[in-house]
Amino acid sequence: MPPNLVESELFGYEPGAFTGADRKGRKGKFEAADTGTMFLDEIGDMPIDMQVKLLRVLQDGQFERIGGERARHSDFRLISASNRDFKSMIASSTFRLDLFYRISAVTLRLPALRDRLEDIPELTDTFLEAFAMRHGAPKKGISDQAIRYLQSRAWPGNIRQLQHAVERAAIFCDGPTLSIADFGHLEGAEHQYGSNRAISPPQSERGGADIREAKERVESELILEAMRRTGGNKKRVAEELGISRSYLYKRLSMMEGSHNNESPAT
Repeated sequence: MPPNLVESELFGYEPGAFTGADRKGRKGKFEAADTGTMFLDEIGDMPIDMQVKLLRVLQDGQFERIGGERARHSDFRLISASNRDFKSMIASSTFRLDLFYRISAVTLRLPALRDRLEDIPELTDTFLEAFAMRHGAPKKGISDQAIRYLQSRAWPGNIRQLQHAVERAAIFCDGPTLSIADFGHLEGAEHQYGSNRAISPPQSERGGADIREAKERVESELILEAMRRTGGNKKRVAEELGISRSYLYKRLSMMEGSHNNESPAT
């Protein structure tokens, strides 16, 4: 909600409380949530003056509509969510410590998608099933190579970004199965979500390899697999992977040079 509308949306207002107010007044979200549940998304973005007023409501359930004098009561369960770092916000006095204690009695922490890449296959299947039901179309599948490609991404936009990517790929895919080529738009998505470079695997697997090395390794695996599948047809490989033939030749040359520089087994 826009900051200037938060108070009227939550508390409601009496007739004529301000210019443009409904002549009959309006019930706020606190009243509407009585005996029920209210969900406040991105509560970390709430203005500091509204934090004080919300704290008062949470303490005793009492409030007044804007322009009103009669105390009203609402008994509701509050669920809130935020991607903010409350510790730093409290230290900088942009979020009240007493309000944080009130809303954090039970806290569920959801890791970023980049920290649970093993969930991507199931999430992707869920998104494809929902997409098919919504559009009344057959459910599309997704190749193992495409799944591994999605697992190589950093996903700064988390699950919403993944859902958007899967649905966009499903829209433009002509066949029954999504391939890596259908996700070519991710390469140009940095301006929307920030950096979207491939991420490195756990240190236990790579000994702390950096992001660039991890991306190159994933690319090499995908290219080699596509080369085997197409019998070395570079044109088909480039089309399937959604890359230019010149970039494919460059990567193959780098891969060949890396292979020649490896030490022989002892």
